[in-house]
Amino acid sequence: TSPMTFLQRPLRWLQAITRYGVTVSGGPNFAYQLCVDKIPEEELQGIDLSTWDIAFNGAEPIRSSTLEAFCEKFEPYGFQRSAVLPCYGMAETTLIVTGGPAEPRPVLQTFDGSGLEEKTVRPVEGTDEHARKLVGCGAVLSGEKVTIVDPESHRVLAGNEIGEIWVQSPSVGVGYYQRKEATERTFNAYTDQGEGPYLRTGDLGFLYDGQLYVSGRLKDMIIVRGVNRYPQDIEETVERASEVVQAGSVAAFAMDYEGREQLV
Repeated sequence: TSPMTFLQRPLRWLQAITRYGVTVSGGPNFAYQLCVDKIPEEELQGIDLSTWDIAFNGAEPIRSSTLEAFCEKFEPYGFQRSAVLPCYGMAETTLIVTGGPAEPRPVLQTFDGSGLEEKTVRPVEGTDEHARKLVGCGAVLSGEKVTIVDPESHRVLAGNEIGEIWVQSPSVGVGYYQRKEATERTFNAYTDQGEGPYLRTGDLGFLYDGQLYVSGRLKDMIIVRGVNRYPQDIEETVERASEVVQAGSVAAFAMDYEGREQLV
């Protein structure tokens, strides 16, 4: 279906899965949230999602709250929580980089929120006052290599540090059409030890317990009074502040004002 067809009436997606016995289907996180927010219970009569074995979720930050809300709303209509498949990929890697394993999924883990802002990985209990729940985007696929690298020094980082996600894979493209400088910058990256070439994804994240966690976008990072902030965290906070604010309709970004970076 076209994006517009889905946006006009999200129920059409679930009706197609029901009608054709679809086993594999998915979309970005906002698509699942839209189904939760915009499909009234009275329209779900006749919906059967029991054939849906793999519900992949990628292309944008994956929210644990969205996964929980979707499962809670649609489990009565045959949707299986184990079908949820968070994954990570991009056009330059044609397409998937991480996903799975088959069991268990989805993988949810809580980390110290203040540590994440300092680009440090510290797992904590879910009851911790600073706990932030992140969704694992899957295991690295066979034949691929994912390395977390400091974007400035190109130093390979330790397991408890957040850095830029670099990828080596047979499915990585050879470059951008007629864009030599961009190709060299993105597809031919080397670590400070001369390892490469890697694809620079521009995404920030880390590997923990066999899963890739994506914490943000390198160019999107906002510095507020000396503290690194991920825009998607601010956006989610604003969305939760009032029912008036529609999910997926908030954008947080930085702009220069009177010589200082300000949050907008």
